[in-house]
Amino acid sequence: MDNRSKSLVDLYEWAYKFAEAEEIKRASRVSFQMEDGKPRNREGQRARQSPNSQSLSGNDELIHNNDGNDPMVVSIEIVGFEVKRILVDSGSTVKVLSSGAYKKMSLKEQSLSIANVLYGFVNYPVKVRGTITLPITLGDDEHTTTKCIQFYLVDHPIAYNAIFGRPIMRMANIVMVTYCMKIKFRTNIDIGFLQSTSA
Repeated sequence: MDNRSKSLVDLYEWAYKFAEAEEIKRASRVSFQMEDGKPRNREGQRARQSPNSQSLSGNDELIHNNDGNDPMVVSIEIVGFEVKRILVDSGSTVKVLSSGAYKKMSLKEQSLSIANVLYGFVNYPVKVRGTITLPITLGDDEHTTTKCIQFYLVDHPIAYNAIFGRPIMRMANIVMVTYCMKIKFRTNIDIGFLQSTSA
């Protein structure tokens, strides 16, 4: 063993020794080694995996018609309404709700807070009608999570009812799985997922 490998081993042993007890337990639950293509825990027993885990499993099938260029488009409940055609965009920082979707929800204009201009959304500044904080609910049945999100309301014509950029993904613990065209997210009891409607 060379000095570099020995240093890495020493560093690992030091970190493991001084980690908090809860972190050690958590790490041992999620640490898997592969034997014969089957995930196993440290004791060599067959590991139990939730069908809705944030890692890839046998339940996550490759979408064969997916060339990697399809947008991640999902349906999500916003303030009690099922809103279709929501783009989940990890390359954007916007939290945009279209005026058309807002009108269909029959929300009062007085609910809007004052906002100015949105830059970087398109090639020129876009006037924002206002901002509004609305609850969103991801998932169905027991695999749901609800978060309150502040949206920018825009009159600019867009192809989607809403755009969820990185800030919403972070707040709602959303992970994109482009391999199988799903988004996964943490709930109180498990991991939930939504299949992209563009797949």
